[in-house]
Amino acid sequence: MTAAPMLTAALRLAATGRPVFPCQPGGKAPVGELVPRGLNDATTNPDQIRKWFAALPSANLALRTGAISRMIVLDVDGDEGAASLRALERELGELPTTKSVKTPSGGRHFYFRHPGGHVRNSAGQLGERLDVRGDGGYVLVPPSVVSGRPYTPDDEARPAPLPRWLHDRVVSSHTRGRSTGSTPPTEWVVTMRGLPAGERNQGLTRLAGYLLGRGQRGRSRVEPLLAREIVLQAARNCRPPLEEAEAIQIVESIAGRELLK
Repeated sequence: MTAAPMLTAALRLAATGRPVFPCQPGGKAPVGELVPRGLNDATTNPDQIRKWFAALPSANLALRTGAISRMIVLDVDGDEGAASLRALERELGELPTTKSVKTPSGGRHFYFRHPGGHVRNSAGQLGERLDVRGDGGYVLVPPSVVSGRPYTPDDEARPAPLPRWLHDRVVSSHTRGRSTGSTPPTEWVVTMRGLPAGERNQGLTRLAGYLLGRGQRGRSRVEPLLAREIVLQAARNCRPPLEEAEAIQIVESIAGRELLK
């Protein structure tokens, strides 16, 4: 991928007030040498964006989600995610027409306007292979490429308001899952031994929340870099293993939320 279309896309998003940052070429993890604070280094400054892509023309492009960009993204991962979404729509109502992107895994990203307040990230809490990228999250955007396959525009409609049922379901899933920041040690052990496919994202999110959650004197229980290594090892132990880039994104999302409180 040449620098021109990626840089053009980055500048276009920045011009609308939506912060962006570079991720590893062909991957989803932030480029540590350029953005040491990960998603927290996202910017709309065109000069900084030009410097990033001049330094690493092959970088992928990420959009920071949440109130800062006025965007919430529903990540529907592959056939399992599509089936979960259909089940929710049968129960609660169809999604409105909105901006969407086809992802390299065969899934889709649905973009919605941020409703205000605080909308947390979630991984698998809405249903199997359904994730929400909200405050403290990010998504790759076109023309980024992962595993040789690009993110491509699907529906160019304007982002619709976040459906009320989806907002309520996200909030209620977090109310039920407060243990994100207080995972008991027994659950931690089970997670480290390895989780099956249907439990990986949610279990690793809870583990990251426990490790980075506030402990004594308001500090995170462990240092962020150590938390990342622990979560990566747990991801490797899953059955099948969770991709490293996806595990890193889970840690980045939780870190962005917990460490900035």
